[in-house]
Amino acid sequence: MTSSVEAAVPGLAHPENPSEQPPGPPPEQALVVFSSRESGELLHANLMALSEAVATSGARTEVVVLVNGNAALVEDLRRRLSEAPPQYAVSLWRIPFGDKANAWNQYVHAIWRGERLAFFIDGYVTLPREAMPRLAAAVAAGGDHVLGGTGIPSVGREARALREQLLRDGGYHGNFCCLKGETIAEMRDRGLRLPVGLYRTDSLMGALLSFGLHPEQGRWDPSHIAVCADATWQLPPKQWWRWSDLKGQFKRLLRQGKGRVENAAVKFFLATRQQRFESLPNTARALVADWRAQAPIESEALLRAGALNRRGFRELVAQADPVAGDLLPRLIWRGEAATRA
Repeated sequence: MTSSVEAAVPGLAHPENPSEQPPGPPPEQALVVFSSRESGELLHANLMALSEAVATSGARTEVVVLVNGNAALVEDLRRRLSEAPPQYAVSLWRIPFGDKANAWNQYVHAIWRGERLAFFIDGYVTLPREAMPRLAAAVAAGGDHVLGGTGIPSVGREARALREQLLRDGGYHGNFCCLKGETIAEMRDRGLRLPVGLYRTDSLMGALLSFGLHPEQGRWDPSHIAVCADATWQLPPKQWWRWSDLKGQFKRLLRQGKGRVENAAVKFFLATRQQRFESLPNTARALVADWRAQAPIESEALLRAGALNRRGFRELVAQADPVAGDLLPRLIWRGEAATRA
């Protein structure tokens, strides 16, 4: 049975109002900021801190802010940007449905204007001034073989282990990564989308790139992603005694089971069965339900392996489909660099 969101998403190719995109040629590159739970104060401060990174990038850049599922944050940030705009081109978009996978889809299929390179960061991330040109150089050095790139972490409790893993095995880190324009164009042309409601979006995007966008060919090659050892980012410091940090860490722990279930389902469809990416269900709920039905022995073993896995599976299959219109982006505010003093 096809749900309302599954019926609506495949045909979505434009913003709610296509005229919201400005006329004329696109900038050379975009920096896309995914945000949902940050405060307006932190998000605005991080956007202002991007000024040096944008100026150092060596290319005309538009910063695209995608706020998903947080209407209050959108309004707070709109007010702050109007009162204190950054010195670069920026657009602020609201997506009513709170989901990063859908935000990825909306950028690729609705907002991307043809930029030759699109960087992606999370709203709580601050970029050093050399981060974008370093990652861009690493991607360019790989030639046509490279589809995108990733920076590597330098701060945080798990930074050292993640750095070693990325440098050894490859991968894709959502705190700071990028896609070539040609990669986005193929994703758009073929209708490639992440399942709505997916938690581990970075893992699935990394798998898609490592398969060269064609998992049905069965050739896994992480070198399709340029890993740049000297491109990193900064995060706000966490304090063990701060309740918000403790609560966030606890929630991340609970979500680990959900991530393991998603990864198993994705591996079954893409690596084991070598299906085309287009054949993935359009929602995470449908993805794991289909995996449970088609791989009963494998799925039962994973669910028996831990309570968090069972909890994650229950949460995924209990997800309600969003209202189709809530998936669409809407432009809230735009500022052009040329208008600033």
